Amino acid sequence: MDYAVLGDEVEFRIGSQMDGMDIVFTEPGLERLVAQGGRAPRELRASQEHG
Repeated sequence: MDYAVLGDEVEFRIGSQMDGMDIVFTEPGLERLVAQGGRAPRELRASQEHG
């Protein structure tokens, strides 16, 4: 995974140039991704402990 800052957006490249995808975030969108990304692994761990 790689990223580039393009003006007021951030573009993430996931995968290779030939077989990948780009996801573009504004700053508020990126902040939401970071917040959700922090919660997701904790929820995953909790479900594995109780599963």
